[in-house]
Amino acid sequence: MVACWTVLVMVALLAATSGGFVWLVCRGARLDSDERIGLWLTAGPALICLTGLLLADMGHFRCWRLALLPLGVLSVGLFRHVRHRATGNGSASPSPPSCQRGGEPVVSRAWQHVQKHWPLLFTGLLLTALACLPVCRPHTHLHGGWDPGEYVCTAMNVARSGALQIHDPVFAGLDEPVRRMLMAEPEGNRRLLQHGYLVQDEAEGILTPDYFHLYPVWLAPFAAIGGLDGVYAGQWLITVLACAMFWLAVKTLFSARVASLALLLLCVGPGQVYFGRFTTAEMLARFFLFSAFFWAAQTWRQPSRWRDMAFGISLALAFLAHSTSILPLAAIGLFLAGRALWTGRRTEWRTVLIAGVCCLLAFARNGLQTPVMTAFLLDFITGNSSLARPLFLALAVAVPILLLVALRRFLPPLVRDVPFMAWTRRALDWLPGLAMATWLLYQYAVRPLVEAGADRMNLVLVGRLVGPLTLLLAVAFFARRRWTHGTAPQRLFLLAGAAAALVHVRHRMAYSLIMWSLRRYIPLVVPFMAVAGAVVLAEMLAARQRWVRYCGIGLLALTLGGMGWDAWPLLQGREHRGLPAFTADLARVMVDADFILCDHVRYATPLRYAWGLPAYQFQRQPDGTATGEAAQAMRLLADRVAAGDRVYYVTVSDGFAHPDFRLEWVRSFEQTSETLPLLKSTLPRSWQPARNHANVYRCVPHDTAGTDTPVDGPGISTPLGVGYHSMGLVEGFGPMQRSGKTSFRWTDGRGALYVPAAGTQGATLELLLASGRKEATPVPVDLLLNGRLLATVPLAQALQVVRVDVPPSVKKPVMLLELHSGVWNPADYGIKGYPEQLGIRVATVQMMRPGDKKDPSTRQDLEGLE
Repeated sequence: MVACWTVLVMVALLAATSGGFVWLVCRGARLDSDERIGLWLTAGPALICLTGLLLADMGHFRCWRLALLPLGVLSVGLFRHVRHRATGNGSASPSPPSCQRGGEPVVSRAWQHVQKHWPLLFTGLLLTALACLPVCRPHTHLHGGWDPGEYVCTAMNVARSGALQIHDPVFAGLDEPVRRMLMAEPEGNRRLLQHGYLVQDEAEGILTPDYFHLYPVWLAPFAAIGGLDGVYAGQWLITVLACAMFWLAVKTLFSARVASLALLLLCVGPGQVYFGRFTTAEMLARFFLFSAFFWAAQTWRQPSRWRDMAFGISLALAFLAHSTSILPLAAIGLFLAGRALWTGRRTEWRTVLIAGVCCLLAFARNGLQTPVMTAFLLDFITGNSSLARPLFLALAVAVPILLLVALRRFLPPLVRDVPFMAWTRRALDWLPGLAMATWLLYQYAVRPLVEAGADRMNLVLVGRLVGPLTLLLAVAFFARRRWTHGTAPQRLFLLAGAAAALVHVRHRMAYSLIMWSLRRYIPLVVPFMAVAGAVVLAEMLAARQRWVRYCGIGLLALTLGGMGWDAWPLLQGREHRGLPAFTADLARVMVDADFILCDHVRYATPLRYAWGLPAYQFQRQPDGTATGEAAQAMRLLADRVAAGDRVYYVTVSDGFAHPDFRLEWVRSFEQTSETLPLLKSTLPRSWQPARNHANVYRCVPHDTAGTDTPVDGPGISTPLGVGYHSMGLVEGFGPMQRSGKTSFRWTDGRGALYVPAAGTQGATLELLLASGRKEATPVPVDLLLNGRLLATVPLAQALQVVRVDVPPSVKKPVMLLELHSGVWNPADYGIKGYPEQLGIRVATVQMMRPGDKKDPSTRQDLEGLE
């Protein structure tokens, strides 16, 4: 219900903004029905995004301030509309025909329009409902370390703090070595605290989101109204608006039949089913890109300044939404410049000027406020960007062509009747389409066989998103498409789509993980192929020959069936369902925290930015022993505890022991949801369980409890996960490694770590160890507690459980456990990549007191290894 109310409130605000703007424009412009719908769709989101971004940049974002915009625009528009109608009825300056036609009431004209165009309206409503169905069950990403969760967390932070820039006084108050220990990337041009959050001023604690900011600003008012449920509702709404804008733009560029077929192909495909629910900026970028295509068609049909402005603002917002929009923007800019040079019309140059100024302002804003844009420019200038080569190639081809177009005004006209010139014109007319068709066939059928690497399958995966038959229809579309066939807006759309496809199909510029990397194709490449295939299908369905129409119906049915087969498994699940409630429960038990240290980014990011808690992640273990920075983290916790702060430790593994404080168990959290497997070469067809678990401890001084108090929950003794993290380790341990599902660390022959005291009744020390050597001879290992020999045990090659009785200890809360063994050199056995001296493998260490229960999951693991 919260999501529904959030959508209703935001739709009302968007409608008020768009309605007021339509009334303002209607006063002096003649608008047809498509332009009215386009204004209603574009004006609200554009003004909300621009105003929200401006307020967030200034640090004054508040939902009530944002609500003043639609109310103000609506009031001014309504006032001017009423005043104009009042003065127009009795004056010599009648109202424009678009506002008052023959004195008919507005409701009567609207009903006549519905009666005339009801099949088209019904088709649009039906397809919009089809687009709504999959996104009614959104993915609920919230984890840190991945863009979908970081966007959500940033939107929540903007709604709470009112600013994109983040001021962190806790981080600023830490010593420099401690700050660097908490940073994911402490060196270089892009120093990150958590992944996705860049440190601008370390001493002042100033951070900024390390990606383009328009999408979290779009989600921020939804977050302010409905919290996390509102954020996911914001993704639902922009997906529906993007589908509606796509249909309207394609209808304007081609026809209503092509638009309906293209939207049908788009909505049934697995790309829309999955990414329509994925909280990243692709749908927002698609909305503004197709808004730009729509207004490009309108400004060429009826040139005017406000249409040019709508076109330029749409382009600028597309660039503010997503970095990959620079590819279609570059193609559009070259096309506009070439057309202006060719025609020489003032209206064409005005379009270039207005659109160029809007895009330059967006470029400047991103360059000043978006760190990733600065890094992109540096990489581009130095040639390290993957976009540098295709953009330079495009300029190398386009600039000479533009110069030739400009020189044609000063050169004598060519004699077109010469056979050679006629043949050349005809060849150049067919060349772009044939080249595109040939390139698509090579990428789809030849490249997977002759190249290596994940990128060789890119167009095959695009075919899975939009349907293989749709891709083949797109090849047919380009093979028979002439450059002079069609309108200028159509050529603009085809050139922009081809630019995005040529670059992204060649290289994804993202991690080669499905479905993660396929989002590069969602804003334009997939819709581009869907439109090309829909044009061929529409021509087949409208053909005079019956067999051609039947073939078109058959191809449409096969295409929809194939895409439905791929999309149905993706529709069955929701990624990370229940994660917001899980994270809210986790934050609720630490609401009084002065400092929270997490050992995993998945919880540190939402706790810090979505819930506003002082949560940080122990990020790195770069040194050879992997214990140096862990010791620094433990000193940080000890200093905080000594200062009287309320300190919590959140781990996905186990607790640890330390002589200066103890971990008081608070609560364990467990939640199982579902996620798609991270494949690299094909679409997933099944869901796998995703387990979220966290143990919350409070760090308290030792003198608040006796030495017999367990290290964690009453009656439960969990193992110290030596293999997972390095907290509690003192010296002599290497980095974490894995053997199957078991994490472990090598010692250098003299490993030391802290363990809880045995207490007055004694205890049993239980260890999971292995010699790990090639020879089968058991290796003797000395176990020492506080410097006194406890036992000498033999270790075999494989992991084994070792149990040793520990006598009652003196009044010390923590004991130092040392594991002394001989060393061996892996190089002597032909094993490379290891240090010269290795001792033994250590996986877990556990102090079991009388009456303690063993963690059932731990018992199963240990018994299986025995």
